[in-house]
This record gives sequence, structure tokens and C-alpha cells, in this order.
Amino acid sequence: MISEKTVKKFCREDLSLIENYDIAVKSSETYDCHHRLETELNKSVPELIEMDLYYNRPASELIFIPHDEHTKIHHTGKTMSKEACEKMSISRRGRIPWNKEKSWDEETKLKISNTLKGNTPWNKGKKGVSDETRLKMSIAAKNRKRRSV
Repeated sequence: MISEKTVKKFCREDLSLIENYDIAVKSSETYDCHHRLETELNKSVPELIEMDLYYNRPASELIFIPHDEHTKIHHTGKTMSKEACEKMSISRRGRIPWNKEKSWDEETKLKISNTLKGNTPWNKGKKGVSDETRLKMSIAAKNRKRRSV
């Protein structure tokens, strides 16, 4: 199964000329269009875009591969330990008040306080979602297909 609309931005020729096209069309599995240059030249997508070698390529430079295989190609060696994931999670949350090394000093706290004084919060005076809007959202959510995990 392929999305021809998505693939057309990569290939300037007839899509049936791309290797594995017949297999991808007949399969119920999702197939992705992959640039051979990414693996053969070991170039990243941003590098190929910068070199103007990413979009509108001839069919000979492209191949259809199963989605899970495509994912493996792009995520090779990018696994992180649980400890690294936890550290990144903490760093994204901002400063940790119970950790003296990472908490703000008094001068920084004062600057933040002074900056925020006098500003009106974005939601001040705004009411919650109306009953009519809640009903519309409920109906829309019931009609939506859920993704399987």
C-alpha cells in the first residue's frame, strides 16, 4: 500500500518505474519511497535537500521498501538508555526546585518575577468552553477512527 500523492513529490517520472512498485501496490503492508542516495552516499535528508537531490528524482534513484525496514534504516544507532531518556525528560521540564544545582538563583527569580508583573494572563476573563462547543467536540470525537497502538 502506497500513497501516490506523497510519492509524486519525490519522483518526476511514472511511479510504476520505481523498483518494487508492483509489490508495494499489491501489498496490504505500508511501503515507503526511499532514496537510494540516502544509503549509498550515506547522506542525511537535510544534506540531500541542500544538494537539491531529494525531490523530483528519476525513478532509478528510488525504491519502495516496507515501512518498518525504512524506519530501521533511519533509526539505526539512535536508541537511548532509560537513564538518558530520563535526563532528557527532566531537562525539558525546566529547572528542578528540589535540586540546588539546577534551581535558579535569587537574582534570576527576581528578574522573572519583575518581567511577569503587570502582564495580564492570556486566559483572564475568558470563559470555558460552551456547552454547544462541547457537544460538537463530543460528536466529532465519536465519528473519528481510533489509531491502533
